[in-house]
Amino acid sequence: FFASMSNRLPLSVKTKQRESLIRMLNFNKEEDEDQRWEGDTWKVLIYDSHCSDIIAPLLRVHQLREQGVTLHLLLHRDRQPIQDVPSIYFVSPSQENVQRLSEDCAANLYENFHINFSSTLPKEIMEDLAAKTLRTDSVHLIRSVYDQYLDFISLEHNLFSLNVKGSLVSCHHQKLTDEEAARNVELVAERLFGVLVTMGIVPIIQCPRNGMAEHVARSVDKKLRDYLLHGGSDGNRTAFSFQRPVLVLLDRCIDLAVMLHHPWTYQAMIQDMLKSQLNRVWFTPSSDKEENPAEVIYDLEEDLDEFWAEHRNSQFPIMAEAVHKRISDLKKRKEELARTIGGDVEGDELRRQLADNTQNLRQMATSLPQLQEQKKYIDMHLAIATSLLHQINERDLNLYVTLEDGITNGITQDKGEILKILRENKGTPQDHLRLYLVYYLNKESVTAAEAEEIEAALNPETPFLAATSFIKKTKAFSSSVTHKKPVSSSKEHGFMSKLGQLGQLTGTSSRMKDIVSFVQGGVSNMMNTPSKDLRVTKIVGSIMDTKPNTETEGYLYFDPKIQVGASGQIPRKTTPFKEAIVFMVGGGNYVEYQNLQQSAKKSLTPRNILYGATELLSASDFLAQAQEIGGS
Repeated sequence: FFASMSNRLPLSVKTKQRESLIRMLNFNKEEDEDQRWEGDTWKVLIYDSHCSDIIAPLLRVHQLREQGVTLHLLLHRDRQPIQDVPSIYFVSPSQENVQRLSEDCAANLYENFHINFSSTLPKEIMEDLAAKTLRTDSVHLIRSVYDQYLDFISLEHNLFSLNVKGSLVSCHHQKLTDEEAARNVELVAERLFGVLVTMGIVPIIQCPRNGMAEHVARSVDKKLRDYLLHGGSDGNRTAFSFQRPVLVLLDRCIDLAVMLHHPWTYQAMIQDMLKSQLNRVWFTPSSDKEENPAEVIYDLEEDLDEFWAEHRNSQFPIMAEAVHKRISDLKKRKEELARTIGGDVEGDELRRQLADNTQNLRQMATSLPQLQEQKKYIDMHLAIATSLLHQINERDLNLYVTLEDGITNGITQDKGEILKILRENKGTPQDHLRLYLVYYLNKESVTAAEAEEIEAALNPETPFLAATSFIKKTKAFSSSVTHKKPVSSSKEHGFMSKLGQLGQLTGTSSRMKDIVSFVQGGVSNMMNTPSKDLRVTKIVGSIMDTKPNTETEGYLYFDPKIQVGASGQIPRKTTPFKEAIVFMVGGGNYVEYQNLQQSAKKSLTPRNILYGATELLSASDFLAQAQEIGGS
């Protein structure tokens, strides 16, 4: 048991939320009660669109059926009565939802109603539900009402989102009233509190001063203190961990450039370049054979897809090479099977011949479904990689990735290199804007003349151009830009020479040939350099090591388990943290998440870092919100 614990620390938001959902689907039976569905009670699950998003990454249709759920229906759709079946409702606590719920009770749609709200139900809405069901003489149908504290989305074991749309705008819009700002803080704090309650932890909290993160931290600290005062605890984790985690709350403005950088890791590229949501990706594949190929949809599941679990954090060339190798390995294994039975057969005939052969062949027959499952996933990743590769070639994204890495790491900060790419019209207008803003944010001082020269080279029709106003103002009032040492002209020349060597990555149409060409080219060797720690990763490392640097030594420190004395001071933990939850107020992305995971993996001592955000944003999403703020 303890050997397995050393490989994976137990802090998993996905596991905990799934367990809570399964408990809810079993009428909220306690952990010591048998939660297995025995087949004697079928049930109907009713949810709103908000809670549908919560369930989607955690429980598939077959898993719902395993819990006895025969139907799952949207709350605000027309539904027929099923009066001999109990119903489980999972909805957000809104007046609109309570109105529809009371109408369902009045119509006697189901045998009884087990109502679960995704977060705390306000007293006035609860009273309204009671009044409505009393008026229609249907209150007896309601068997239970629960606040579930499940108002967040677990995308991976170490990744979650509060699904707060427009959160960057909510933090920085100039026309926000004090009341609106307070509501925004309360919404984020309530959902983040739900994450902690679901996981059964009471963390130590640290955050910078004077920002939205501080307001959220104070609110979460108060909620946890009230929770403990009224009987809540984190006792269910004492069997797994002798250490409490640290919750690090940060404002998005601490690093804006990471939201704009063109990514080069597989998972981050999918978010940036394809349509994706809730661990699902969809796109129209490029095809030489079909004139109008249909859109394809794929699910990305770390617990089922071994290739995705291993390579989602890999840089694109490494992932592409791994796809090529897996396809070759699968082909060899299939050929070995065919040679063993003496023929080139497939499907049911192959299974029949294997079953009639030796014991060794019967073992092969058992492994055949596994091979077919592996092939299904590899075919999916080949399709995704080909679509990404098409955009890399079409937009010259390899040039952007390399130049932005050079800017970020202080290798080059010459505006001439920026202007060269813009004037040669490589990439899209939005690519140009992102490159310019990465340059602007990372260079310690950009003169007005420099900015005007580069902006004049941008297409005036560039989407989200007004976002530059917000980003400039944020940089002017922020200490987020660190000094980068100027580089010599010889280094700059060498850097641009490498850029010129890349050229077009592929020239063939076949998926497999595209990938092989890419892998065998010189790009993979050049690009596969270890990623450097981002600013957020450095901050988290300093806090987890309990070695404050010049930036983190002034961070606020909250411990909900300790009463604040007359001095207002709380004794600080001095031993390093093994677990951390990093939460970005104002939006996060996969680049930041992956950088934290890589840092934890490199750590000399076992570490587990969870990453959460008010919402996960692509560069386009971020620019759209920045433009709304900048244009206000």
